[in-house]
Amino acid sequence: MISDPRILIERLQAAVVDRDLDGVMSFLHPDVVMPDYIDGGEVRGQAQARAFCVRVFETLSPGVDVLEVETLPDGRIRALLQAALRDRTGKVWSDSRVRVTYALVDGLIQRIEAEELPG
Repeated sequence: MISDPRILIERLQAAVVDRDLDGVMSFLHPDVVMPDYIDGGEVRGQAQARAFCVRVFETLSPGVDVLEVETLPDGRIRALLQAALRDRTGKVWSDSRVRVTYALVDGLIQRIEAEELPG
C-alpha cells in the first residue's frame, strides 16, 4: 500500500501511460466505479475496468502528466492532470486538463470521478 497520495497517483498514471494492464489493475478496488470516457456512463467492478482498459490500450495512446495532487478533508485524493490521448496513428484524440478525484478503500481506488476543465 502506498501512503503518499502523489506517489500513488504518479504510479497509477505511469502504469496507464505504459499500458501496463496488471499495473493499473493493482491500484483498483474490486468494487471500483470509474467513468467510461469513450462511450459515456460508468464502468463498475474489476472485470469491467479491465475490459475498459484493454479497449483503451488497444485504441489509444495515453499520455498523462500529474500537475497537482492534494488530499481533501474527507480523505479523497484530488489530482490535476494534463491528459493527452492519441489514436494509434498519433492523431490527437483529446488533450486537456482534467480534475480527477479518487476515493480509496483499504488503500485501493474504489471510485474515480473526472471533470474536464475548460481551456
